[in-house]
Amino acid sequence: MEYSFSNVAPRSNESPSHPLAESTVPAFSLGLHLCGRFDAVVDIEECLLQTPSASVILRGLKREITKMMQSALALGADISTVRQLVADSRRRKGHPERGFLRQAVIRSGTRGEFMLHVITEGDPPECFGSALEVLENLMRPLVHLMSNQGDGSMLVSVVATWGDIKVPRTLLSTRETITQCVGGVEFVIRPLSFFQPNPRQAEILARLVVDAVLPALTELQDTDLVPTVLDLYCGAGFFSIIVAKAVILRGSSRLRVVGIELSADAIGDAVFNATHNGLVVDTGHRENNVSLSFTSLDLNCTKGIDAASKLCLSDSDSGAAFGDIVIVDPPRIGLPLRLAESLRMARPLRIVYVSCNPATFARDAVVLTEGKQYDLVSVQPLDCFPRTAHCEVVGIFQRINP
Repeated sequence: MEYSFSNVAPRSNESPSHPLAESTVPAFSLGLHLCGRFDAVVDIEECLLQTPSASVILRGLKREITKMMQSALALGADISTVRQLVADSRRRKGHPERGFLRQAVIRSGTRGEFMLHVITEGDPPECFGSALEVLENLMRPLVHLMSNQGDGSMLVSVVATWGDIKVPRTLLSTRETITQCVGGVEFVIRPLSFFQPNPRQAEILARLVVDAVLPALTELQDTDLVPTVLDLYCGAGFFSIIVAKAVILRGSSRLRVVGIELSADAIGDAVFNATHNGLVVDTGHRENNVSLSFTSLDLNCTKGIDAASKLCLSDSDSGAAFGDIVIVDPPRIGLPLRLAESLRMARPLRIVYVSCNPATFARDAVVLTEGKQYDLVSVQPLDCFPRTAHCEVVGIFQRINP
């Protein structure tokens, strides 16, 4: 979960019991943006979308920032200078954005592991010291706090982005990664990796996709051809690896999986996660007759779409332009029109569409079913974002005529 900083007084600050109600301490917020408002942050003490331990980290971070501000004021720093430790969320025309602390991302893994990633901009005011000093002074108490929780929770990864190098760097000799197990597969998650935000529902989501792919593979394996599964917007290889492992566990099946993603970093994570789980990637060698490959392509442009088609043609026994089965998991904006039309014309046996936005899923379903080439045979909503209006959708499009 990503939280935003703001040096605007929090809405919950109306209560005199609020820890920042002291007039001598600059009020700030650390929480979530109001819907449709990037200049307003609602201060929160607990996020019901995350585990209680994540909220412990959130409250601890706010407490350490307050202490740091109080210390600077006690040493004679000006209150307007102290306020610049935290971002000013109010964007005013002609005024540069100010404030050092911008966002804090808290991620949880299996075995009680947590990652805290703090994102900054520029340098902190001189009264606080260097950027590295500020970050380490904020986070060191949090590592100790979590180690004394007594529930097995550990803040094992503390990273920050600061200075001219926009790559997260580890602090306090902690790890860069945490691990998350889904569907019997262990994924290594880095600070910038995309991963399903709800681990419990991710298990169900993975099972829905595997249950959609395996019956189609059985149908395809009645021939001598090796079927190809194309995983578009594959991210860190979530569906690619889980499907490949499921086929291996089933035994005596042959399969080629091709994952495509824009982010080269995500492709690197996919290759790492595949090899981490005992799969051989892009070497021509077949482990249990299953092979994987991952490629970085931009599916928002014609060049990338054409390259994806050529890649599948070169790796497919059946000559299918986009493989025999296609998994798509696009961002909220859905599929580019050209890509949706190309998938429909390529006519893979089955398209498994995973969407985090039912509105764009419905729009793309109209394109995919145009001309009666496909039936939308199944739509399963999944509540991956409890207490919000958002939901995940898994739709299965089956080719009508062989």
